[in-house]
This record gives sequence, structure tokens and C-alpha cells, in this order.
Amino acid sequence: ESLRCDREFEYAYYNLGNMLCGRETVKLSDGRVMNKRQLFLEALRSNRDYSSPYLGLVFELSANDTVTLSDGRTMNQQKLLLEALRCDVEYAAAYFTLGSLLSGSETVALSDGRMMNQ
Repeated sequence: ESLRCDREFEYAYYNLGNMLCGRETVKLSDGRVMNKRQLFLEALRSNRDYSSPYLGLVFELSANDTVTLSDGRTMNQQKLLLEALRCDVEYAAAYFTLGSLLSGSETVALSDGRMMNQ
């Protein structure tokens, strides 16, 4: 109902995506049928500074997979996490997940210039 009232309500897309399991889809009031990944992408189309959908997308991708955002950027798991941290520098779950993706000696630069490793 919230999306019928406001098609740009990013939190509704994100929360709806979190409710889906596996290959489930949902039909929106405007007729679109969307899966979890599409709902997270739609949340980011509505608000690219909303950190949670970036993390949600990480768990929808396999290790070598990428996703293309509505602005044309193509991102892998690591880039999605870095973008989540750009949006929210205190997003603990994104730091934890990023650390689990890095190899023991690998480092990564955050948007604020800090270098991080595991």
C-alpha cells in the first residue's frame, strides 16, 4: 500500500525485498513483478544514498557476479560494500561483510581515504 501512495518510497522497496525468499517474486500495485534483487535496485534508484540495499545486493550476488545500478555503474560485492560505507561510515554490518570478503593480505581504500584490511 505504501508503494501505491508513493512509488519513490525506497524503504518500502527494501523492506519488501527482505521479505522475499529465494526466487520469490511480488506483484506491485502498478503491475510490475519484481524479485529481491530488483526491489533492492529499485530502492537505490529512489535513493542512491540509502546504504542498506547495497548490503542486501551483496548477498544476492555470487562471488564473481556483478549488478548494474540504474545510473549505469556496474558493481561487484566489494564495490557495493564500499558504496554502502560511503553512505554510512558507521554501518557495522558492511564493515563485517567487507572484512569477510577480503583475503588475509588484501587492503581496500574507503571513500574517506582510510585503508582497511581484514
